[in-house]
Amino acid sequence: MKKTLSALVISSLLFGANVQAAALNAAQEKEVRALVRDTLVSNPEILEEAIMALQTKKADEQQAQFRQALASEHDALYNDAASPRIGAKDAKLVLVSFTDYNCPYCKRFDPLLEKITEQYPDVAV
Repeated sequence: MKKTLSALVISSLLFGANVQAAALNAAQEKEVRALVRDTLVSNPEILEEAIMALQTKKADEQQAQFRQALASEHDALYNDAASPRIGAKDAKLVLVSFTDYNCPYCKRFDPLLEKITEQYPDVAV
């Protein structure tokens, strides 16, 4: 019974469940805190699960934000006449490369991009 109550309390605290309950008095609040603590100490994998769930949620949010940025900036990324472009004019695949012209590592990547466009005529960079 204690574990069930503790699991319910923990899940509502960690996962933001909207559970409406009567206000606890000081003794009840102390008991709930003790149950939560005992449950977490006895079952630390609960915290790992919560962290993994949070990381998954954050990654999903980032992915959605990234997709929204791609959609809203599509023309600037793929159709900007002022951006340098190599490869096919009507390419089946367009690679967008963000680079720093002063970066020695980025400079080493440029010949690879040129090689890709030479090897695959339907690709543009």
